[in-house]
Amino acid sequence: MNPRSDFMVLPFALLIVPAAWALAQAPQPDTPVSIYTAGSDVTSPQLLPSTLPHTYAMGNCRANEDGAITFSLIVDAAGQPRNIYFLQPNGDDLDLIALREVIGDRFTPGARAGAPVAIAASVQITLHACLAEQKDARGKTQDVLQLVSAPVQEIKPPVDPPKQAVLVSGTGVSNNPSDPISDVKKLEPGIAKPVAFPPSNFALSQGRILLGPGRYKVSIVVDRYGLPERLKILDAELPGREQQIAAFFRLFRWNPALKDGAPVPVRVEATNVGGAGVGR
Repeated sequence: MNPRSDFMVLPFALLIVPAAWALAQAPQPDTPVSIYTAGSDVTSPQLLPSTLPHTYAMGNCRANEDGAITFSLIVDAAGQPRNIYFLQPNGDDLDLIALREVIGDRFTPGARAGAPVAIAASVQITLHACLAEQKDARGKTQDVLQLVSAPVQEIKPPVDPPKQAVLVSGTGVSNNPSDPISDVKKLEPGIAKPVAFPPSNFALSQGRILLGPGRYKVSIVVDRYGLPERLKILDAELPGREQQIAAFFRLFRWNPALKDGAPVPVRVEATNVGGAGVGR
C-alpha cells in the first residue's frame, strides 16, 4: 500500500447539477411538515407537461443506451418536487438525464379535504438514448449521450414514506469554492447513514478497465440525491491514477442519509478491491 499524507481532491464535473435546474430556491425552515400518501381521502398529484428543452440525436448514433430510473420524492403543496433521491438508479449517465427531468417536473398538487398537501410518491422515468458523435468548439469529435425520444414518466406509490419530513431541494452541497463543506453533515445520532446500491454491471466492467488490480480508499460526499461529490483519495496501491479512480467512483449511487425525513449530504468512505467492487 502507498498511503498518502495529503488528500487529492477531484471534482465530479459531470455530476454537478446545473444552476438552471437545481431548484435554487430560498431555503425552507427546518420544520417538518405532515406528509400524506394518495388514498381514499387524499388525491394524487398530477404530472404537468414538461417544459424542459430536449436535444435529440439526429441519426448519428453509435450505441443505444436505454433504462428505467426510479426516484423517491415529495410533491409539496405548491406542486414542486422535493426530497428527490434515487430508488432505482441505472448506474451510468442515464441517471443524470433522468435526474434533470424529475428536478424540472411540476405537478398539480395532491389535496386532502380540498386543501393542497405534501404527498409522498415515486416517479419512474424511462429513457431511450444513444451515444452520438458531436464536435466541440475546437472541432474535436466526441461521444455525447443524447435522447432518441422524449422521456416517459409514471407516478407510482411511495416506498417507506415518512409521516413528517423537512422539505428540501437541491444537492445540499455548497457550490461556493471558498466554503466547500458548509452544508455537509457528519454522521451522528438522528442521521440515518447512506446505503450504497450494488454496483451496476457497467460500473464493475468500467472498474476493471479503468483500475485493474489494486486497492483504493476514497472519501466521498453523498449528496441529497444519492450522487457522489468531492472525492478525496485517501489511499492508493498504484498512485498517479487519480482520474481513473474518479471516473470509477462517479458511477456509484446511494440512498442518501436522512435527517427528519429529509435527505442530507454527508461524507463517507469507500474502498474498491481490484476494481471489482466497493466495501463501505
